[in-house]
Amino acid sequence: MTNMKVMFVSHVSNKYGAGKSLLEIVDGLQSKGVECYVVMPRQGPMMEELENRGVKYSIVRLAYWASRKDRAWRQVARAGLNLLAAALIIVKAWKWKADILHTNTSVTPVGALAAHVLGKPHIWHIQEFGEEDYQLKFDLGLRLTLKLIERLSFRVILVSEALKGKYARYIPSQKLEVIYNGVSLTNSGCGDSNGKRSLGGSQIPTLVLVGLLQPGKGQIDSVLAVAELAKKGIKAKLKIIGAGDADYIRKLERLAFTNGVSSGVESVGHVDNPVSIVSSADVLLMCSRSEAFGLVTVEGMLAKKPVIGARSGATPELVKEGFNGLLYEPGNYRELAEKIQYLIDHAEEAWQMGRNGFERALLEFTVEKCAGKVFNVLREAMECAKQ
Repeated sequence: MTNMKVMFVSHVSNKYGAGKSLLEIVDGLQSKGVECYVVMPRQGPMMEELENRGVKYSIVRLAYWASRKDRAWRQVARAGLNLLAAALIIVKAWKWKADILHTNTSVTPVGALAAHVLGKPHIWHIQEFGEEDYQLKFDLGLRLTLKLIERLSFRVILVSEALKGKYARYIPSQKLEVIYNGVSLTNSGCGDSNGKRSLGGSQIPTLVLVGLLQPGKGQIDSVLAVAELAKKGIKAKLKIIGAGDADYIRKLERLAFTNGVSSGVESVGHVDNPVSIVSSADVLLMCSRSEAFGLVTVEGMLAKKPVIGARSGATPELVKEGFNGLLYEPGNYRELAEKIQYLIDHAEEAWQMGRNGFERALLEFTVEKCAGKVFNVLREAMECAKQ
């Protein structure tokens, strides 16, 4: 048990992706006696989740210090909003008597600025590449921004070795620490899956891909792979889960139509909890070209599904070729089709990959393991602050 009080700054108010990871960390730290508080930018589903956990929270409007493409006056306006947000966070941190501030993203500096003014240690926990996955460019430029991230943090936590490979070019390695996100078997809802063996049987195999609908997530690869299989007389169903730009969704629909696989490709749209769909599928696809970690990949592993992933980003850290899945070169839809066909033709091996992934997820990607490592970083920060 500990008397540590940690204030988390979140750039999202939902319970997906980075938001879900934050909730898992809070769960793990609370079990160690850490008193947690959360600041979020707006009302959202995370509020109910925090209330259920007995965690105090506050709404503070904040802005990113990154954008896809913005004019200078907008960057100045965001900077002003962030200075105000930092001031409000200072007040909240003082009221809550926070010992440490933790920012769960690279895209806002308000938590770090508040910690600097208060003389409190700050932890920067980076969950995304930024430009590579969301096309976000820092207002101050990459080099200067990362220099500030280094200066304003006791430690920078990264969720994968792939992410560390980017940041290590600008931040000393002794200040970086890789901590994989944890996924709760209970919260993921995947543990009851029996890893059914329908591949190679009379049923048409079902593939599922979960993620934001945008080109970098690789939905085009999956549609073209299904079309490639159809040319060989191999039927497969593809369920694409996620919300996104309407133009991109229409592009995917046209792609399926022009390749004659409209009946085999279903765009499900956003689903609050896609676990049941993943559990009823045969293969999980992770086609993202710049995945910083991949909670969906781990959830697929917990559902005992073999995973076919792009050989890029952090996916090769989670998917070991031939052990719990297969890898393909992003953009090479023919290779993706070959990997899908391999699992169809080797149903027993595919089933074993699902089992292997489940066991690996239970061993390496648990909330307890993640929270334990985060707790050690927080404890070290507190000890250094007292010296």
